Amino acid sequence: MHKGYRILFFFLIVLLLQTFPYEKVDAARELCTSDVLSEMRAKAYKTTFSYELKFDSENVAYFEISYANLSEGIEIRYGENVYSYDEKNPTGTIKTSFPNTGETYDIGLYAEYGYPCVGELLYTKKVTLPKYNKYSELEDCIEYEEFPLCNKWYSGEIENEDYFYSKLEEYVRSLIPEEEEEEEKKEESFIQKLVRLYIENLMITLPLTLLLVAVIVIIIIRRMIRKKNRVKIGI
Repeated sequence: MHKGYRILFFFLIVLLLQTFPYEKVDAARELCTSDVLSEMRAKAYKTTFSYELKFDSENVAYFEISYANLSEGIEIRYGENVYSYDEKNPTGTIKTSFPNTGETYDIGLYAEYGYPCVGELLYTKKVTLPKYNKYSELEDCIEYEEFPLCNKWYSGEIENEDYFYSKLEEYVRSLIPEEEEEEEKKEESFIQKLVRLYIENLMITLPLTLLLVAVIVIIIIRRMIRKKNRVKIGI
């Protein structure tokens, strides 16, 4: 008889434990008016996310995503992990190693248990991670930092190191004509500058030019006369 009472008592306890949380959840949902929901969504929106580049023991790149400004009554859900508000430390890190693939991740913010709108999805934050370019660490990228494939966050595909260097050689060759063209421009600019100075100082340069021409003509005439005189004398 006593055994039967114990079994009955056990089932009553289980029933009460199952009923109470649901009643609390229902009560919280009844308080979820449109104004309350809007207010909680505004709080969720203020939550900020940032990422940090990390390297594992084998020097493989990955990212950590951290959150800040998490408000009371809001929780973060990603995968199987839930991150609740902590008054002493409203910041934290999502315990997932995000691969270096340059993808976008959806992180949900929900109303926490015990607060109005419990379980309601308040806001979905899209966190886009860049793609780290390991070839940006090569020494050649110090000299050619403008080379696109040397960009730390280059998003394109680099098949292998041979592919990288083949593209680098093409880039270096493309710089040579530009350097020669710059030299030509400098030479042209120098000649143009001389012409401009000549024209600007024409009052001085023109008489000097005429004088120089006259001197040259006189020298040529004198040489011609001397040559004729030598022929006549028979020298």
